[in-house]
Amino acid sequence: MRKYPWREMEIGDSFIIAPHPWEDAALTRRRLASTVKSEQDRYGTRYILSLRRAEKHGEEGVRIWKIA
Repeated sequence: MRKYPWREMEIGDSFIIAPHPWEDAALTRRRLASTVKSEQDRYGTRYILSLRRAEKHGEEGVRIWKIA
């Protein structure tokens, strides 16, 4: 089972990662940055990490979009 849905994503798709209880969204963003970098280097895809501070539909965390 994969932790992130990289292979299933189409351009424009996104997913959100909630922070661990001991970290805020900014720390979660930094933690995911290396994962995204590895994915981009390995497969030539591009992603944007967007810090999402406001809750919407009960979600808060880091949203990752596939852009190319």
